[in-house]
Amino acid sequence: MVDDRFEKQLATVSGIEDITIDQEQVINIQVSKVENIKTVYKEVDQIIKNKGYTVNIISNSTEKLDRLGEKCEIVIEEAMVRGNFIEMETYVGQLAQDNQAEADVFIDKNRVYLQLRSGSNYLYRVINRPQTVQEMANRTT
Repeated sequence: MVDDRFEKQLATVSGIEDITIDQEQVINIQVSKVENIKTVYKEVDQIIKNKGYTVNIISNSTEKLDRLGEKCEIVIEEAMVRGNFIEMETYVGQLAQDNQAEADVFIDKNRVYLQLRSGSNYLYRVINRPQTVQEMANRTT
């Protein structure tokens, strides 16, 4: 199991409401409504770096936001293959607006971070970017 200091470190990250760590080395993190999920995720990543854990972000979502998130993920996956991130951000914003929601997309060299909000509900998705040409080819097959 994980050492207490590890969990205590994670608990200090702003926006984290609850943490559970299961036997399969998955860290489930309940995140409150935050301005930038990328900032929260990167702090978590710094704490757990190279320790072999998978992070699962738990949101306060609805069925409607979940469906919207799935549609946005298709657009994001395409952007990762084609490299059209500006188009992707515009399209995701339009999809959100069409569904009475707001969207933010954040990108770094390793991931794309999707943040959707509608009223008091919110959805966070963190999508790993392919690091090699082979990984990109595998995404399209």
